[in-house]
Amino acid sequence: MIAVCICFGMFTAGYEKSLAWVDFDMSQSGFVGWWQMCFFLNDRKDFLAPLVAHFPNWLLEAFDYMAVLFELSPFVMLVLGVAYWRVWLLIAGIFHLANVLFLNISFVGHVMVYGVFILPYFTYHAETFFCSRKIMGKHPGIGLGLVGIAGIFVVLARPSSLLDFSIFAWGAYILACVALLTAVVRQKRLVVECA
Repeated sequence: MIAVCICFGMFTAGYEKSLAWVDFDMSQSGFVGWWQMCFFLNDRKDFLAPLVAHFPNWLLEAFDYMAVLFELSPFVMLVLGVAYWRVWLLIAGIFHLANVLFLNISFVGHVMVYGVFILPYFTYHAETFFCSRKIMGKHPGIGLGLVGIAGIFVVLARPSSLLDFSIFAWGAYILACVALLTAVVRQKRLVVECA
Protein backbone atom coordinates (compact mmCIF):
# COMPACT_ATOMS: atom_id res chain seq x y z
CA MET A 1 0.00 0.00 0.00
CA ILE A 2 2.86 2.37 0.79
CA ALA A 3 4.32 1.67 -2.66
CA VAL A 4 1.04 2.63 -4.31
CA CYS A 5 0.95 5.89 -2.32
CA ILE A 6 4.52 6.67 -3.39
CA CYS A 7 3.62 5.89 -7.01
CA PHE A 8 0.57 8.14 -6.86
CA GLY A 9 2.51 11.00 -5.27
CA MET A 10 5.29 10.74 -7.82
CA PHE A 11 2.79 10.50 -10.67
CA THR A 12 1.02 13.70 -9.61
CA ALA A 13 4.36 15.54 -9.51
CA GLY A 14 5.52 14.03 -12.81
CA TYR A 15 2.28 14.68 -14.64
CA GLU A 16 2.30 18.36 -13.69
CA LYS A 17 5.94 18.68 -14.77
CA SER A 18 5.30 16.84 -18.04
CA LEU A 19 2.83 19.50 -19.12
CA ALA A 20 5.42 22.28 -18.80
CA TRP A 21 8.86 20.67 -18.84
CA VAL A 22 8.59 18.36 -21.88
CA ASP A 23 8.56 21.11 -24.49
CA PHE A 24 11.58 20.36 -26.72
CA ASP A 25 12.62 24.00 -26.28
CA MET A 26 16.29 24.34 -25.39
CA SER A 27 15.87 27.99 -24.41
CA GLN A 28 13.83 27.23 -21.27
CA SER A 29 14.10 24.61 -18.58
CA GLY A 30 11.96 23.67 -15.59
CA PHE A 31 15.04 22.50 -13.72
CA VAL A 32 16.66 25.90 -14.24
CA GLY A 33 13.52 27.58 -12.88
CA TRP A 34 13.85 25.57 -9.66
CA TRP A 35 17.59 26.24 -9.51
CA GLN A 36 17.13 30.01 -9.97
CA MET A 37 14.49 30.12 -7.22
CA CYS A 38 16.70 28.12 -4.83
CA PHE A 39 19.97 29.84 -5.76
CA PHE A 40 18.93 33.49 -6.03
CA LEU A 41 15.74 33.86 -3.97
CA ASN A 42 16.46 31.35 -1.18
CA ASP A 43 20.26 31.81 -1.17
CA ARG A 44 20.92 28.06 -1.45
CA LYS A 45 24.46 28.11 -2.81
CA ASP A 46 26.03 25.03 -1.22
CA PHE A 47 27.65 21.95 -2.76
CA LEU A 48 27.32 21.79 -6.57
CA ALA A 49 24.68 24.52 -6.97
CA PRO A 50 27.11 27.14 -8.35
CA LEU A 51 28.13 24.76 -11.16
CA VAL A 52 24.61 24.65 -12.65
CA ALA A 53 25.15 28.10 -14.19
CA HIS A 54 27.86 26.57 -16.39
CA PHE A 55 25.87 23.54 -17.62
CA PRO A 56 25.06 23.46 -21.36
CA ASN A 57 21.43 23.89 -22.40
CA TRP A 58 21.13 20.33 -23.72
CA LEU A 59 22.09 18.95 -20.29
CA LEU A 60 19.57 21.17 -18.50
CA GLU A 61 16.87 20.05 -20.95
CA ALA A 62 17.90 16.43 -20.33
CA PHE A 63 17.42 17.01 -16.58
CA ASP A 64 13.85 18.07 -17.32
CA TYR A 65 13.08 14.91 -19.29
CA MET A 66 14.82 12.62 -16.80
CA ALA A 67 12.87 14.13 -13.89
CA VAL A 68 9.55 13.67 -15.70
CA LEU A 69 10.41 10.12 -16.76
CA PHE A 70 11.54 9.24 -13.24
CA GLU A 71 8.41 10.65 -11.62
CA LEU A 72 6.04 8.98 -14.10
CA SER A 73 7.74 5.56 -13.98
CA PRO A 74 7.10 4.11 -10.50
CA PHE A 75 3.68 2.61 -11.32
CA VAL A 76 5.20 0.76 -14.27
CA MET A 77 8.17 -0.43 -12.23
CA LEU A 78 5.89 -1.62 -9.43
CA VAL A 79 3.68 -3.56 -11.84
CA LEU A 80 6.72 -5.14 -13.56
CA GLY A 81 7.83 -6.74 -10.30
CA VAL A 82 9.97 -6.56 -7.20
CA ALA A 83 13.30 -6.43 -9.04
CA TYR A 84 12.19 -3.44 -11.13
CA TRP A 85 10.78 -1.73 -8.03
CA ARG A 86 14.14 -2.13 -6.27
CA VAL A 87 15.95 -0.60 -9.25
CA TRP A 88 13.49 2.31 -9.16
CA LEU A 89 14.20 2.73 -5.43
CA LEU A 90 17.92 3.01 -6.22
CA ILE A 91 17.20 5.58 -8.94
CA ALA A 92 15.01 7.46 -6.44
CA GLY A 93 17.98 7.72 -4.09
CA ILE A 94 20.23 9.04 -6.84
CA PHE A 95 17.53 11.50 -7.96
CA HIS A 96 17.05 12.89 -4.47
CA LEU A 97 20.80 13.07 -3.79
CA ALA A 98 21.12 15.10 -7.01
CA ASN A 99 18.42 17.43 -5.69
CA VAL A 100 20.43 17.94 -2.51
CA LEU A 101 23.65 18.59 -4.42
CA PHE A 102 22.33 20.85 -7.22
CA LEU A 103 19.22 22.49 -5.74
CA ASN A 104 20.02 22.24 -2.02
CA ILE A 105 16.59 20.73 -1.31
CA SER A 106 16.88 18.15 1.47
CA PHE A 107 14.08 15.56 1.04
CA VAL A 108 15.61 13.80 4.07
CA GLY A 109 12.19 12.55 5.20
CA HIS A 110 11.91 10.57 1.99
CA VAL A 111 14.85 8.39 3.06
CA MET A 112 12.64 6.88 5.75
CA VAL A 113 9.73 6.36 3.36
CA TYR A 114 11.88 4.57 0.76
CA GLY A 115 13.84 2.80 3.49
CA VAL A 116 10.68 0.90 4.43
CA PHE A 117 11.32 -1.26 1.36
CA ILE A 118 15.05 -1.76 1.99
CA LEU A 119 15.40 -2.18 5.76
CA PRO A 120 13.18 -5.27 6.20
CA TYR A 121 15.22 -7.15 3.63
CA PHE A 122 18.44 -6.27 5.45
CA THR A 123 16.94 -7.26 8.79
CA TYR A 124 15.60 -10.58 7.50
CA HIS A 125 18.76 -11.47 5.59
CA ALA A 126 21.33 -9.93 7.96
CA GLU A 127 23.44 -13.09 7.97
CA THR A 128 23.52 -13.16 4.18
CA PHE A 129 24.49 -9.50 3.95
CA PHE A 130 27.06 -9.26 6.70
CA CYS A 131 28.44 -12.76 7.28
CA SER A 132 28.52 -14.69 4.03
CA ARG A 133 31.75 -14.16 2.11
CA LYS A 134 30.24 -15.81 -0.93
CA ILE A 135 27.52 -13.17 -1.18
CA MET A 136 29.13 -9.86 -0.21
CA GLY A 137 32.84 -10.52 -0.53
CA LYS A 138 35.48 -10.63 2.16
CA HIS A 139 34.84 -7.25 3.76
CA PRO A 140 31.16 -6.19 3.53
CA GLY A 141 31.46 -3.77 6.44
CA ILE A 142 34.01 -1.50 4.75
CA GLY A 143 31.39 0.40 2.73
CA LEU A 144 29.15 0.88 5.76
CA GLY A 145 32.16 1.97 7.82
CA LEU A 146 33.14 4.57 5.23
CA VAL A 147 29.59 5.92 5.23
CA GLY A 148 29.69 6.12 9.01
CA ILE A 149 33.02 7.98 9.00
CA ALA A 150 31.74 10.37 6.33
CA GLY A 151 28.60 10.96 8.38
CA ILE A 152 30.62 11.77 11.51
CA PHE A 153 32.83 14.14 9.52
CA VAL A 154 29.79 15.92 8.07
CA VAL A 155 28.11 16.27 11.48
CA LEU A 156 31.30 17.61 13.09
CA ALA A 157 31.99 20.00 10.22
CA ARG A 158 28.57 21.67 10.27
CA PRO A 159 26.38 20.04 12.92
CA SER A 160 23.34 22.24 12.30
CA SER A 161 23.07 21.67 8.56
CA LEU A 162 20.18 19.51 7.43
CA LEU A 163 21.65 19.49 3.93
CA ASP A 164 24.86 17.89 5.18
CA PHE A 165 22.85 15.23 6.96
CA SER A 166 20.81 14.70 3.80
CA ILE A 167 23.93 13.90 1.81
CA PHE A 168 24.94 11.35 4.43
CA ALA A 169 21.43 9.84 4.60
CA TRP A 170 20.97 9.60 0.81
CA GLY A 171 24.49 8.22 0.40
CA ALA A 172 23.82 5.51 2.97
CA TYR A 173 20.47 4.74 1.33
CA ILE A 174 22.08 4.41 -2.13
CA LEU A 175 24.77 2.10 -0.75
CA ALA A 176 22.06 0.00 0.92
CA CYS A 177 20.16 -0.27 -2.38
CA VAL A 178 23.30 -1.27 -4.26
CA ALA A 179 24.17 -3.84 -1.59
CA LEU A 180 20.64 -5.24 -1.73
CA LEU A 181 20.60 -5.51 -5.52
CA THR A 182 24.11 -6.98 -5.61
CA ALA A 183 23.31 -9.55 -2.93
CA VAL A 184 20.10 -10.60 -4.64
CA VAL A 185 21.86 -11.04 -7.99
CA ARG A 186 24.76 -12.96 -6.41
CA GLN A 187 22.38 -15.09 -4.36
CA LYS A 188 20.47 -16.06 -7.51
CA ARG A 189 23.78 -16.94 -9.23
CA LEU A 190 24.77 -19.16 -6.28
CA VAL A 191 21.42 -20.95 -6.39
CA VAL A 192 21.86 -21.58 -10.12
CA GLU A 193 25.45 -22.78 -9.61
CA CYS A 194 24.44 -25.13 -6.79
CA ALA A 195 21.56 -26.65 -8.74
